[in-house]
Amino acid sequence: FLWRKFSILWVETKHSDKGGFLLCNVFKAATGVLRNEKNKPQLKDAIYGAKGGTKFRDDGSIETRGNCVGTLSGRSVLCDYHKNSGRVGLGLGKNGCFAESLVGTFFCVCTPGDESTQGLCGLKEFGSVGTWSGRFSGIKLNETLFKDVWKKLNKTCNDDSEGEQDYKKQLENLKTATEAVRKRIERSHVSGFFLLGQGTSFPCSGETNKNICAAYQAKGGKPYVPWLDKIELVLRDLIDATAYINSAPALEAPRPGTTEQNRENEEAALVMQIGENEEAQGPTVRFPHIQMETDNQTGDKTEKGGLTGNKGGYSRESTQRKERKPQNFQKKKQYSASCNRHQRRRLFPNTSYSATLISLAQLTNMQSTHNIPTDASL
Repeated sequence: FLWRKFSILWVETKHSDKGGFLLCNVFKAATGVLRNEKNKPQLKDAIYGAKGGTKFRDDGSIETRGNCVGTLSGRSVLCDYHKNSGRVGLGLGKNGCFAESLVGTFFCVCTPGDESTQGLCGLKEFGSVGTWSGRFSGIKLNETLFKDVWKKLNKTCNDDSEGEQDYKKQLENLKTATEAVRKRIERSHVSGFFLLGQGTSFPCSGETNKNICAAYQAKGGKPYVPWLDKIELVLRDLIDATAYINSAPALEAPRPGTTEQNRENEEAALVMQIGENEEAQGPTVRFPHIQMETDNQTGDKTEKGGLTGNKGGYSRESTQRKERKPQNFQKKKQYSASCNRHQRRRLFPNTSYSATLISLAQLTNMQSTHNIPTDASL
């Protein structure tokens, strides 16, 4: 007698509310990840239900019934999942639409049945709100009962801790929670179905405390749980993507040293690059001849144009732009490719135009430095 009493106590302790708490852990972790992954419809479908089945809203109410058991509302019809049920061929809908989603599984495991359910899923008595039971016909679905159950579950499950954790930690929590649920699902030796929740007997009709559960058919000797499979599939993709991002090489940090030292190193490297470019080009590149206009030339232009003044002015005669010689253009282009204005400024800051040209000529071993204007502007 004592052994039997101990066995019953052990079974009730083992199955009383642990299943509900495990589902809470999955729900907290999954919704935490969902807040960061808005473009993951598979994850949302796993939590709240997918198209074609029963979909739930955030408040626990039913959004759509889908192709589920027609007018039947028995608890076992909605909580015993059959992937290939004979009811589909008869046009009666498919079995286990509640057990397909995480929220629906909560209702199968935590909604009160015909017998006293004190402490079911860690929840207190629901008073006169109602119960849910039945194998096939049963009573009409009481959405007020579901909303009340969901309201109490939210107080138990949501502690806002997931929102304070980083993304990597949320993925780890979700992985741990799904693995714990996998270990918790047990197979019924009588029916062959895998059961989740307090109940240990198939079907999950809610008629006794042993029948408060969610049942799943076997697939390859393992439980086939649609919502759990979807979460695990999304989770693998997210973990792989996070690992790929973390393995990407980081940008090279600046070399140690003062800003002045780094600038000098850059200038020295640029001078060496210019020398290498000049050697690779072959013949020495010469600067184009620049001729300054004298006062006499300016005066002639003024007299010819008929404007007053000794210097400056514009000619009234139409001017034609001289065709640029290909040879000079090539030389100028070649010079610009090796050292443009931006590079000259970096090499010789605060230096006049003529002094810059002279310094560049010395760097490139150029001999012709005459006729260089002394204009101070660059």
